[in-house]
Amino acid sequence: MSGTIEPRAGSLLQLIEIALGDTDVEAEAATFQLVTADDIRYAPIAVGGGAQLLFPLDRLPIGHEMTQILPVDGIIAVTRNSATTVTVEATSMATLAFLYEVPRDATVKTLTLPDGSALALDK
Repeated sequence: MSGTIEPRAGSLLQLIEIALGDTDVEAEAATFQLVTADDIRYAPIAVGGGAQLLFPLDRLPIGHEMTQILPVDGIIAVTRNSATTVTVEATSMATLAFLYEVPRDATVKTLTLPDGSALALDK
C-alpha cells in the first residue's frame, strides 16, 4: 500500500510510537485508545512499525494480514478479522506506531493500553 493519509477539515493527525522492549503484544487495535483532556477516546486509523511504515486500517480487506519485518529484529502483523475487528501482533523489540485523527482543538492526555493501563503523553 502507498499513499498519503490526510485529516478531515477541522481535524489533525496525532502519531504515537511505543517501543515494546521485552514485551510481545497481541491485541485488538481499537484497545490502543488515545484519550483527550475531555475524556473522549479515539481508536487508531493507521498502524505500523514506525512513522514511515503506517498503513490505514480501513484499507485492509477482511481476512487479510499485513506484516512488517523491522530493522530491530521485530515483526508486526495486523489482521482484519471482520468489518470492525483488527488484531495487532508484535514481537519484543518492535516499535508500534499508531495514527489517530482528533479534532484540531483537542488536547491529548493519555494512551490507554489493552491491559487497561494508561501512558501519560507529553505535549
